[in-house]
Amino acid sequence: MKIEELFHRLLGLGESWEVESCEYSEESNAFFIMVKETERLWAFERCPKCGKDPVACYDHVEPLRWRHLNVFSKESEIVCELPRGECGKCGHIYRVKPPWEGKSKHFTEEFEAFALTLMREMPVKKVGKIVGVSDMRLWRMLLAHVDAALREIFGDHSHSFESGRRVCAPGAVFDSDFEKLL
Repeated sequence: MKIEELFHRLLGLGESWEVESCEYSEESNAFFIMVKETERLWAFERCPKCGKDPVACYDHVEPLRWRHLNVFSKESEIVCELPRGECGKCGHIYRVKPPWEGKSKHFTEEFEAFALTLMREMPVKKVGKIVGVSDMRLWRMLLAHVDAALREIFGDHSHSFESGRRVCAPGAVFDSDFEKLL
């Protein structure tokens, strides 16, 4: 089995995405997994605005990177020039969401799940040292998950962004300047 095929299976990409290549950089001591979409993606893609099809490939964005779980104790990143789709019905142009993308920028779902599990048990700064990511990026990831959960529970009006504070629930305010619940 080729390494690209192995990573394709491990990432669970299905028929809509494929691992184009895998590289290891001794300089950065990291694995880079290059992924691209297949033609099958467009058979299943629906417009997020109107929910209709057909959707066709409009163009591709610059290469984006997502931090993924370590491979053999080496950092790994998924690299992809994500396609943008164009709806054939309403003309809406949008960036396709890849199956590995987490709730925060530039982390995979699996990386977020691992980091969040650690964050439940130890200080965020310590987690940052373990996973090799700054604690500020981890706080942003945590807040993205909190915001998503609050929107799910309370709807879009459950929080505000006035002066660096978020209303988490009635009577609870998270102060991002001091990184604590008031």
